[in-house]
Amino acid sequence: IVNSIVTEANMIKRFDHPAIPRIVDIVDDAGTLYVIMDYVEGRTLEDLLVAGGPQSEDDVVDWALQLCEVLEYLHTSTPPVIYRDMKPSNVMLKPNGLLQVIDFGIAREMREDGQGASAAIGDTVQLGTRGFAPPEQYGGTAQTDARSDVYSLGATMYNLLTDKSPAEPPYEMLPLRQVRPELSQGIERIVARATQANPDDRYQDCAEMAYDLAHYREQDDAARSRLKRTWHT
Repeated sequence: IVNSIVTEANMIKRFDHPAIPRIVDIVDDAGTLYVIMDYVEGRTLEDLLVAGGPQSEDDVVDWALQLCEVLEYLHTSTPPVIYRDMKPSNVMLKPNGLLQVIDFGIAREMREDGQGASAAIGDTVQLGTRGFAPPEQYGGTAQTDARSDVYSLGATMYNLLTDKSPAEPPYEMLPLRQVRPELSQGIERIVARATQANPDDRYQDCAEMAYDLAHYREQDDAARSRLKRTWHT
């Protein structure tokens, strides 16, 4: 347990990002370990769900864009870091509207294997929260990568938009508009693509996902235009 805490704290100490709480110091006082870190004022996104039910589309898109940015920061660090535990309870919303990501307990630094492909160290065990974690995180031998965090972010968006947790039976994510018909086609497409079972079918990185999030209403406009052209022909 001590080794795990020290490893997590040392990993976070090298980060420099406003969405990641700073580790100020690690103190070993006669065998009692203290990790001194930033105090984060606010509520978790899970708390918001409990208090208010499904969240607005605009808010969820704003939060997802912030999370894409911090995940992309982790994925492009040296060495890259895969967070592996994205879910509403691990994201704090501060009074100023900005998010902070907490709990790096199962995050993993990545190394280059002999073939030049990234592989997470100690990544062949089943970790994370079922429903939010992607299938490869539970395969026992598969390696997680940036696309694994894409999946978890998509599952987090699904939970926030529907108030239905993929971590509870029947452990499924229905098409968004089947649950909330008032949601846009654009946001439904983004969540569906992010949460594909096959990593090759997802967004390949968070920057690609962020681009679609920033333009998701344009997808709806284009769809409406195609429908109008169909009706007029």
